Amino acid sequence: MKKSHYSTLVLCMFFLFVVSSASAQRNKKIPKVLKTGETFKCVDFEPQSDNGIPNYLLIKASRNTDAVIRLIDAKTDKCIRYVFINQGESYKIEHIPEGKYYVKVGLGKDWAFTDSTQQCAGGFRQYPIYKKMTKTFVFEMKQHRNSTDVPSYELDLDMTVTKGKEVKETLISEKEFNK
Repeated sequence: MKKSHYSTLVLCMFFLFVVSSASAQRNKKIPKVLKTGETFKCVDFEPQSDNGIPNYLLIKASRNTDAVIRLIDAKTDKCIRYVFINQGESYKIEHIPEGKYYVKVGLGKDWAFTDSTQQCAGGFRQYPIYKKMTKTFVFEMKQHRNSTDVPSYELDLDMTVTKGKEVKETLISEKEFNK
């Protein structure tokens, strides 16, 4: 092989290596240190709220694991809130638009986030458990003659209960959690 062909071949191989390494780095999970209540800013996710509605979903994280919560619109299956909660802490998701919602919960340690402009995806690197709560949270205001009922809920992840009632859950994969 001629020297110039060999040099071209080596340069092409080097270029392919650099491009594939950069692509792999972009999709690699990067550890994140987050504060309770910190939300995720992603291309595929648009947080929704209604400041005129004083409702909330109070989530109490387990004493042993951090939690990531995805509040999903039951009608569209679209995530409307995505929030991190440190172990043993609580967080109120407030001003939830009227509708019916379910919750996806990620539990574990050492949250890492995929550096991607395509999808808002992350996962725990230690002790990961992902769940879909089967309870539907109904955030619909009810008008009465002299008052309005504004529903709010509490979800305790240590015992997986809401206002004293046990909440059933289904284990899901990290991939399903990130959908």
